[in-house]
Amino acid sequence: MVTWNVSYQGITRNFQDTRNFIVFTMNPPWESCARLFPHPPKQVVQVRDLEAETLKEYVKTASALKVDCVVGVGGGTAIDAAKFVALKAGLKFIAIPTIVSVNAYVTPRAAVRTEGIVNYIGDKFADLIVIDYSIVKTAPARLNTAGVGDIYSTRIGLLDWKLANEKYGDQYDADTVKEGERIVARLLSQAQEIRSVSDIGIRTLVELHQEITSLQRPYTVQRVKSGKSQFHGLWPEEGSEHVYFYSLEKQTGRTFTHGEIVGTGTVISTYLHKRDTGSVIRDLDAFGLMFRPRDTNVSQSEFGKAIYNMQKVALAMGLDYPVLNQQIEKRQVADLWRLLS
Repeated sequence: MVTWNVSYQGITRNFQDTRNFIVFTMNPPWESCARLFPHPPKQVVQVRDLEAETLKEYVKTASALKVDCVVGVGGGTAIDAAKFVALKAGLKFIAIPTIVSVNAYVTPRAAVRTEGIVNYIGDKFADLIVIDYSIVKTAPARLNTAGVGDIYSTRIGLLDWKLANEKYGDQYDADTVKEGERIVARLLSQAQEIRSVSDIGIRTLVELHQEITSLQRPYTVQRVKSGKSQFHGLWPEEGSEHVYFYSLEKQTGRTFTHGEIVGTGTVISTYLHKRDTGSVIRDLDAFGLMFRPRDTNVSQSEFGKAIYNMQKVALAMGLDYPVLNQQIEKRQVADLWRLLS
């Protein structure tokens, strides 16, 4: 069981005694957050990307400054950059998610890119997570409702896990499955609070990001120790739906709001599993999640290419989801496009 040190008392109160630190962030939200720090950081690094070579430069910068603490301020990109630097430089890591669109602030691994292919690197949990409601609420609502993506994805993760158990013999635990289903049920019960970005909605997402990460933790640890042979996926939270996100970014060379594209992937994977896409679409709409291609400026051509390349991307990441082994036909892609239009 993983436990986190989470403070909901904001930036100013938590940084009264912190002076020797470096910040990794982006604009926005740094412009809104800078004034809340009682003491200025030694340096503010605007994160460009999560490519391995870029991150190595950031490690050198932090090491040269001889700081005690690395602070990530922003969304998943800024948080993962800070996490990686703290890991490699052996420093304290504080995560300040200014949006709760992705679970990076509670996970121990950084999603490092090498020529567009994602590798999950490291084992560095945040020493402190600071939630500042006033900052989170200043972001566009869609950037916070996107936080459902990394929780609702458990529905697909569980389907993929069951299929991997049947096809490959992956270890499968009924109690973990029940707990995953409970987490999704709690998420759905708070749809209105999450959609309105209330304090309750924000805290629900933070708590569920922690719960699902804690549930996933034993399997990710075993996967590393066993050389990936026991687990072909990242059970139980992440499944084939995440591959659509990584494939889309690789095909387009653009970045997207993680949770929104994972939402699209959830519909795609539900379809490939031959399950009811209508109920999934209704659930995602209840949160106000912007998951349709038109919402994220994804063209029909980009949409199709990302789907066709999902299996290739998954295998390059060291993942093997049986549902992606099927031959995906043009009519299926066209059907999915209509469903999501």
